[in-house]
Order: sequence, then C-alpha cells, then structure tokens
Amino acid sequence: MRLGVRERRAVAIGGVLAGLIVAYAGLAPLYDRWVRAGEQMAAAQKKLGRVEEAQKLARRADELRETAGRAVTSYAWRGRLTEHVPRTIAQIEDFATYSQLSVTRLEPLPIEDHERYAKVSLALSFDCALPALSQFLYDLERAQPVLAVETMQVSASRLGLGRLEVNMRVSSLAMVEEAGAG
Repeated sequence: MRLGVRERRAVAIGGVLAGLIVAYAGLAPLYDRWVRAGEQMAAAQKKLGRVEEAQKLARRADELRETAGRAVTSYAWRGRLTEHVPRTIAQIEDFATYSQLSVTRLEPLPIEDHERYAKVSLALSFDCALPALSQFLYDLERAQPVLAVETMQVSASRLGLGRLEVNMRVSSLAMVEEAGAG
C-alpha cells in the first residue's frame, strides 16, 4: 500500500506532533528543576549579600572601636584615673603655650564617674588675640586623646583693644576597663 502525498503529510505532521509531545513530557520536569534552581540561586545570592553587608558592618564597628580607642585614654582600674588629670592639664598647657595665650586660671574640676568611663574637666581662663584663640581651638579639636570644649564665654578684654577674655570648660573622657577592680 502506497501512501499518497496527503497521507504522507499527515503522517509527518503527526510524527512532528508526537515528537513535540514526547519532548515536552521529557523536558517539562527539567524546566521545573531549572526554575527552582534559579530561585534557589537568587535566594542564596540574597543571603550572601546580607552576609557580606554584615561583614562590612562588623569591619566598620572594629574601625570605630579602634578610633574610639585612640580618642579616649583607657585605664585598667579606677584608681589610676588621677593620672589622667595631670596629663590633660599638661596637654592644655602645651596648646596654650603654642597658641601664645596668657592663662590666668587652669584648675581641675571634680571627676564625673560613670559605669564604663569617667569625665575629667578643667576650668580655664585666659587672655588672647583672636588668631591665638582660633589656633587654640584648632589644637583642641585635633587633640589625641580627644578634648571637648563644653562651655566657652568670650568678652572684650580690659587689657586692650583687639584682646579677648575667655573662660571655658574643657573635658576629656577616660575609659575604665574593669569597674571596681583594685
């Protein structure tokens, strides 16, 4: 039996359709696995991104701790805090001498004791010209350990034109690593 042109076309189309059905039946599960693998990969990349962000934050926290360690003097026990007062006075005296200030008063104030740190404050009065005050404030800003100007009052000096009379309170922090140890 010989197939005519029409029948051959029908058989060819049927074969192609059967092949497509078999290919779809065989490839559909693979496609589903491919989609799931893509979703799992996206979820894993998202988790990896969060882990990398957490690592960046941890590195930044370490950097901040290191910076804070340079900015604040640390003492192993509270009894040594009294060492911080003369060091702070000497630091301010050096800045005052460099800035050519006429210091009239420099006295320590009571140490403010907190759980993990203490604040050492000094009362300071001096007479100077505006450029000298500017230099002194610049030196305080750049000081290591950090010195902070808490209050400052500036008025015209009785000593002459272009002179300023300055009263300020300067403080420094001291970390205490072991509270109450002795």
